[in-house]
Amino acid sequence: RTVTILNAPMVSTGEMQYRHDGRLLWKYTSPESYQIAFTSNEVKIHNATGDSVISLEDNPLMARLKDMLLGIMSGSGISAPEGFDVNVSRSENYVTIDMLPSSRTTRKLFKSMSMTFSAGDLVIEKVFMEEADGSSTSITFYDRIIK
Repeated sequence: RTVTILNAPMVSTGEMQYRHDGRLLWKYTSPESYQIAFTSNEVKIHNATGDSVISLEDNPLMARLKDMLLGIMSGSGISAPEGFDVNVSRSENYVTIDMLPSSRTTRKLFKSMSMTFSAGDLVIEKVFMEEADGSSTSITFYDRIIK
């Protein structure tokens, strides 16, 4: 993650688990250990200081983020994601989807988003998000296990 007010990127590692019923668990293992669990109606965060719960009904931006993450993982929202204009390109090894926000709500969160999939099996390999404030997040998926 690159944040505009910091001189160096922050690098985190961890594990992400996605289930087709809409649950997503993101476990960070370094530099600090914490986890974020998305359920149908809330986000649960567990870290060294304790637990917190965010209602998705009370926080529409967090709900939008959850929907985007689940759409990325499931592939369900990629062809026509709400609030984005989409361009798809393909090379021998990769399929890349570039997304530019088209709605005011989405522009509050992102300047752009790009997702890269392996061309053979269309499994996600990388996500890059440029946020509205100029910060960016790059997620690379390694050692993917599909059950």
